[in-house]
Amino acid sequence: MRRHVEIQFGKETGHEHPHLQAALQNYRRLLKQMGRSDAAIKAAMQDNEQLQ
Repeated sequence: MRRHVEIQFGKETGHEHPHLQAALQNYRRLLKQMGRSDAAIKAAMQDNEQLQ
């Protein structure tokens, strides 16, 4: 899922893709279901902020 966000929603155009927020929310939900702690999820999401 992280790779999907990197590939599909990277900073290539300078514009936010219409599905970016949904993809990030799906990624967050997936991490939660995998049992990641809130701190680990926050760190993963901060890593993705540089892609936005």
